[in-house]
Amino acid sequence: MFRCHTPETQGLTPSGPPALSRLLVALGLGALALLLAACESMPPFPALPIVPTPVTDPASDSSSPAVPLPESRTELARSTNILLMGTDRVSHHGSWRTDALILAMNSPDKEEITLVSLPRDWYVEVPGFGTMRINQVDFIGERQEPGLGPQLFQAVLEQYMGIELHHWARFHMNGFHEVFQLIEPIWIVLACPFYERIWDARTGEMEWYHIPAGEVQMDAHTAFLYVRLRGFSTDFGRLVRQRNLLWALRNQMDMPTVMSLFPQLVALLDQNFQTDLSLPELLDWAQLGMSLAPHKVKGVSVDRRFVVDDVTPGGAAIQRLRQENSLHDLMGNPDQYVLPLDASEGQTCRLPSMSDAAFQRITRLENLVPSLLRPGTPVALIATSRGRIQLYSDPGLHSNLIGELETGTPLTVLQHLGYLEHPVPATGHRWYYVETADQTRGWVSDRYLRLLSQ
Repeated sequence: MFRCHTPETQGLTPSGPPALSRLLVALGLGALALLLAACESMPPFPALPIVPTPVTDPASDSSSPAVPLPESRTELARSTNILLMGTDRVSHHGSWRTDALILAMNSPDKEEITLVSLPRDWYVEVPGFGTMRINQVDFIGERQEPGLGPQLFQAVLEQYMGIELHHWARFHMNGFHEVFQLIEPIWIVLACPFYERIWDARTGEMEWYHIPAGEVQMDAHTAFLYVRLRGFSTDFGRLVRQRNLLWALRNQMDMPTVMSLFPQLVALLDQNFQTDLSLPELLDWAQLGMSLAPHKVKGVSVDRRFVVDDVTPGGAAIQRLRQENSLHDLMGNPDQYVLPLDASEGQTCRLPSMSDAAFQRITRLENLVPSLLRPGTPVALIATSRGRIQLYSDPGLHSNLIGELETGTPLTVLQHLGYLEHPVPATGHRWYYVETADQTRGWVSDRYLRLLSQ
């Protein structure tokens, strides 16, 4: 069942969403709020396997391996930090990982919220348990005692980031697909094309999946793939995509719509959502998330600016901080590290090395999701290994070649070719009529286009 702690319980208690943190602040916080109406105490987790032996500190006679959390603050008039945790747990049995972690920081003096995404492979020291990836912390704590997971996170965040954790929320990712189905279609704007490999049961192979840049109408399946896949687009790209989708949900939903979805959400989030926030606090956060202007919601990733890839003596891939106190600096001045909510990793777009035949295969397998760039949209050509992209007199690879443009060239969209009205051509390319700054005009494949900031 959906669970929460009773009013007399202090400190952090059970319940919350995932790294899809915008659902908490937007759709979530409003809808998830109602779920607290049916609270019941959370039973102990069963004994779970794969747990490291706690490290005993001979200098301490305390039986608790974690520091207690501060008493919750309920007033949004004060700075508040909430940890949003998305787990891959599918039942109360077996181990799980917390692969989606977003710290939502409310700054009432600035009237804004900052969402700080944490990488799942960050290697941290956990008081009483030794070193591990941060995505193991919640499981390790809950395995020992219900509610201990957030306490361990409190200790980790205080040590590495110098902050207090006031509240937490946990969402089991297996419940998100049904939530997406409830609210589909989901409209989202992609600054960069999205490429990933997926397992295709029809061919028995890993196949490419592609979403061009622009306005995309996502169904539940597409949205789920967009926020979960990370093979080609990396963990850091996934951090940004999760924030991007949640911001899109926030923009698509309003409070009347959210309230109308309450009954269905109560059923869908049963067993999947836990938080220590009270019902009034959730409603306050929902109202705040819905009311803030876009420039008042900022996204920051603990990405390659802060961490470096490494390997443990046992051969596990991890990430360590480049500098010991770098995240203290981030918390002190997050504005200097802010990225656009729809930015890609490093604010660049990545294209896989792929032959035209392989690109056409995406279309034949129906693994291409249509998108739209409207006339007047400023775009640019994505960097490729050749460094130049061909411009044609007509839409099609076999029309007359007007010339070649350097990658990075800014363009303006003038026209699109039957974009949402017709199926994708057999070539796999959709075409746009564009104009350069010197008024050169021609057709180019959307495979090479990215959005410019407006």
